[in-house]
Amino acid sequence: MKFLVKSITAISIFISFLYSANVGDSIVNSANIEYVIDGIDKNQTTNEVTNSIEQTDAIIEFLKFDKKAKSYTLRPTKYKDSNGNFKNMPDAKLKDGTTIKTPADIKLSNTSTYSNDDLVVIRVTDFDQNKDSTKIDTVTITVINPNTGDKEELILQESGPNTGVFIGYTQAVTTNLKKGDGYITVLPDDKIIAT
Repeated sequence: MKFLVKSITAISIFISFLYSANVGDSIVNSANIEYVIDGIDKNQTTNEVTNSIEQTDAIIEFLKFDKKAKSYTLRPTKYKDSNGNFKNMPDAKLKDGTTIKTPADIKLSNTSTYSNDDLVVIRVTDFDQNKDSTKIDTVTITVINPNTGDKEELILQESGPNTGVFIGYTQAVTTNLKKGDGYITVLPDDKIIAT
């Protein structure tokens, strides 16, 4: 018995490489195979399989500058001012005063503590927020200090097209308790939260 595969077609597989699916979308897939057995052309279609895209949980992490850590691309970040308009954050600054013009590669590691004037970097991993696989998407988060009442709304950019990882920044300050300035006011032993 001779068995020769002529072609296999699975259309939705090729489409999935071109477009991102959104939460609630259904992906329908089936395959068609054409083959020859003992000189006789055969054609068979598989059953159809449907999968729905479900919402994924976001993972929110706080990062800080670390010369020995892995390098990440820090992209421009926007903050919501007191009038409700989003504006570009000022350049990022390290504790030693070094200014970082974004986008820039910067070495970062996970942290649970910050000091005054630290660069506070937030990384959100949320694959269903990757709306367009060909572009850099954005997510909006809120950074809150429940103790001081400071609350800053930030727009983070995706680290690159089709990654689902979003990175942005603010600065930790102790002297400026003003909502809507892009800086998060922290005092000793305060806890900040990102949602």
